Amino acid sequence: MTNLIFLWTGQAPLPAYAFDSFRINAANSQSAISIILSSQNYLYCSQQILSQIPDYPIETICLDDFYRRDKRLDALQFCGNLNFRNGFWLHTYERILVLIEYYLSSGLPFFHSELDNICFCLPALEARISSLQIYTPCFARDNYKRAVLSLAYFQNWNSLTNLRDYLLTPGSSTIRNDMHDLGMFMHTFPDLASSFPLEQSFLPINEISTWNTLSSDCLQGVLDANTIGQYVFGIDIANSSRLRNGFVNENALISPHLLNYDIHYYTKHRFVIRLSHQGRSYPLFNIHIHSKALGILKHPTLSRILFFLLNLRIFVPVFNLERARNRLTLKLRNILCDHE
Repeated sequence: MTNLIFLWTGQAPLPAYAFDSFRINAANSQSAISIILSSQNYLYCSQQILSQIPDYPIETICLDDFYRRDKRLDALQFCGNLNFRNGFWLHTYERILVLIEYYLSSGLPFFHSELDNICFCLPALEARISSLQIYTPCFARDNYKRAVLSLAYFQNWNSLTNLRDYLLTPGSSTIRNDMHDLGMFMHTFPDLASSFPLEQSFLPINEISTWNTLSSDCLQGVLDANTIGQYVFGIDIANSSRLRNGFVNENALISPHLLNYDIHYYTKHRFVIRLSHQGRSYPLFNIHIHSKALGILKHPTLSRILFFLLNLRIFVPVFNLERARNRLTLKLRNILCDHE
């Protein structure tokens, strides 16, 4: 069974969008889903999951069962203000170390996904990684010096212990944030980690990024670091006043305006998203929904409308679409009740 691991190590309860994520990933990732929780919120979050997702087994893992903070972490100087969002930069950096230690303690290869991420057909992706004889961890890299943990594959003791030591070595980097240091590790040690194919797969061969990536044709799909999800669903309103989708990430490897977007529902809960451009077409193995508007995907008609408008380059306030749909549904129910 393919393993999909989420991580929530803050002291706050799980956010509402996490439960949409669990439900949609349960239907589409085809994986055994687990979440690592800190000891401070383990019981409360476990109860949240049981009450909100009673029909799908989500395994909960206590962080303290396998992880102890390395003292070397405290000596590092991080990018940004450590008081930003209660130590955001420290926690995102430590997340990689937690996942490495989980692999080292369990010995089981796994995919890691961020909670605002929807994954598709991960057993097929894992089987293709194996068939290509890729034995290193795999990350989504959108710049030679930047990699994103939207969806990552953890395997290989030697590579991951080298990554851990690199991250904890004071002189290995001067910026100290997780995306930069992971990207620089991949740039410095290209034999110790592999890059997933992203939207650059639609570029002509002579324009594809200067770093090596796994073949989108061999994997039969591409991944999304953040460009596709931000374009389709917009960005987190906590980071911007922009409410509409159509956002173009500064690290986009091809202009997302050039692509066509299709969503096809097999059932109410199972679907696939495909990208196409100039005769080439690939399904996504994940989409990173930075805006946290995952709930739209529970409504097939609403999602089809969103994608239809997107292909016309008509951009809309994504959250307002779902709210309008919910208000309309409530009004229709009230009308029906009045006529009974």
